[in-house]
Amino acid sequence: AKSDSANELAFSNNSSLRVATSLRSGTLQYLHISEHGKICAKYPEKAKEIRTGALNTVEQGNMIFIESTAEGQEGDFHDMCQRAQSRARMKARLTPLDFKFMFFPWWKHPEYRLDPDGVVIPGPDQDYYDKLEGEGINLDAAQMAWYTKKMETQQEDMKREYPSTPKEAFEASIEGAYYSKQFILAEKQGRIGPVPHDESLPVHTFWDIGHDTTSIWFAQFSGPFIRVIDYEHDSEEGLPHYVKILDRKPYLYGKHWGPHDIRNREWGGNTTRLKTAKKLGIQFKVAPNISIDDGIDAVRALFPRIYFDEANCADGLKGLRAYRKEWDTDRATWKSNPRHDWASHPADAFRYLCLSYKEDMGEAIEEKPQFILDQPMNKLMEQHFSKERKGRQMGRYG
Repeated sequence: AKSDSANELAFSNNSSLRVATSLRSGTLQYLHISEHGKICAKYPEKAKEIRTGALNTVEQGNMIFIESTAEGQEGDFHDMCQRAQSRARMKARLTPLDFKFMFFPWWKHPEYRLDPDGVVIPGPDQDYYDKLEGEGINLDAAQMAWYTKKMETQQEDMKREYPSTPKEAFEASIEGAYYSKQFILAEKQGRIGPVPHDESLPVHTFWDIGHDTTSIWFAQFSGPFIRVIDYEHDSEEGLPHYVKILDRKPYLYGKHWGPHDIRNREWGGNTTRLKTAKKLGIQFKVAPNISIDDGIDAVRALFPRIYFDEANCADGLKGLRAYRKEWDTDRATWKSNPRHDWASHPADAFRYLCLSYKEDMGEAIEEKPQFILDQPMNKLMEQHFSKERKGRQMGRYG
C-alpha cells in the first residue's frame, strides 16, 4: 500500500479500494452497494444519486454487487429485485447489464438450530411452518425451535431480518410503519386470505378523493366483524369513471362514505363533489372529521375485527403495509406525522372505513374486545356468519 486512509486504500500498482456515499466520478471495475433497500426507503435522493451516478461509473463487463435487507415494496432496490426474479422465473438469458437475483434464507444457515427439548411451538408458529412445508420448505425440529425462540426477541421484525422466502422479505414490516404489529397478528390469525362476497349483506364503500388519485375500499359489516372484500384505485379520472367501476361489480350497495372535505371541493366542474356524485346516483355520507392521529388509533383498535380478501385487496394491502411516518434526515429519527406518498391514499380511505364503522354501528371501539380473545378468529367468525345467515332465513334479521 502506498496510502491508507479512512476513505481509500491505494496500492503501488495504481489499483485502489474506495469507500464513499457518492461515486459519480471515476471509472470502477467493481462496485459493492450495502443496505441499498434501507437507503431507498429513508433517503430517496441518495438512492437516485446511486442509480444515476455510482451505477454509471462501472465499465461494461465488470461487476456490481448490491446487497440489503428488504425494506418494503417500493424503491429502486425492490424494483431491481422484482425484475431479476422475473427473469429467473422465465429462465431468460442475462445480458451483461442485467442483475442476477440471489436470496439467502435463514433456514439454509447451518448454525440456525436449537435443541428442541423444552421449546414449546405455539399454534400460530406451527401453522407458519406447515405453510412453508406447502411451499417445499421442510424444517426439522431444531430449526423450528430456533425460529420460535428467535422470534421472541425479533417480534414483528423477524420476517424482515430472517425471511424464509423472497416474497416474505418484501412483505415484512417496514420501519416506521403504522400498522406493522396489526398485520403480524392478522397473518397469525389467518385474517388475510379468501373472504368471499356474502350476497346477504350490503357492500359499503369508503373513498379517499385526492387531486390525482382516488382509492375505494369495499366492505361488509357482519356483527362485530368487518369483511373487506375489494379495493379499487385509479388516477386522473373523474367521478363517472368510478361510478362505472361500481356498476360493473355484482354488489348490492349500502352506504358510500367520502372524506369530510367532499362538501367543498370540486370534481371536474363548478359544483361540489357531493352534488356531482348525487347527480350520478351516489349519495355520499361524510366520514367523521377527526385528527389523523386519532384516526390511526381507531384503525389499530378495529384491526382485530377485520378480515381482508388477499387477492381482491392486494394493492390496498400493499399501501396499508407501506403507510409510515416521515423520516427526519437531519435528526435521523421518525417524525410524528405520516409520510405523504402513494400509500397515503389507500391508508386515508381505510381510516374513513374505520371511523365510519364506529359512527354507523354506534359503539365504542375496544383495542382488545373480549370476544376475540376467547377462541381462534377463523373459527369464531365462521360460527358467527353461520348463525347470522340462519337467523335471516328464520326472519330474525330484518
